[in-house]
Amino acid sequence: VVVVHLTTADLNELKKLTLVATSPLNTFVSLTAAFVRDMSHNAIISIPTSAALNVSSFARDSTRPMLLAFEISLNTSLLLLTFDESVNITSLIPQQFVLYSTTASFTFISSVVRTGSVNDVIVPLAISHNDLNAIKLDRICITSASGCYLNWSDSAVNDMATNPVVAG
Repeated sequence: VVVVHLTTADLNELKKLTLVATSPLNTFVSLTAAFVRDMSHNAIISIPTSAALNVSSFARDSTRPMLLAFEISLNTSLLLLTFDESVNITSLIPQQFVLYSTTASFTFISSVVRTGSVNDVIVPLAISHNDLNAIKLDRICITSASGCYLNWSDSAVNDMATNPVVAG
């Protein structure tokens, strides 16, 4: 038995592929003779893509994504959300995020995921003109990033397997 451990980066790239490894019906393995050698240095018998083996046991992704960090720029009207795994940008609901400081809070109303964005671990939220003006009016995150916080509900975004984000 050979166990292959994927890196976090490889897992995130794999999770972005919505038609690969999401069920037993689309999870296969193929490999070349260079994949591994036995103790006598004999190459493994290759399995070509045309004869790929179907998975014999499949465990669906059930791990909920977590928001690790955020960056906000009131100059570029951008909120960058960094997750621990790839998320589905079409599931992101900006109104589920609340920006706050020690004196005020603001729920995003008309901001959207930036045009041209793709499913990934970093999601750029384009802060709308109206939202930006409200944030500035309430003086939230104006003078120091250290007094700038973000809350979100578990319905704010899902990962690629539809697992909801852990609320924060």
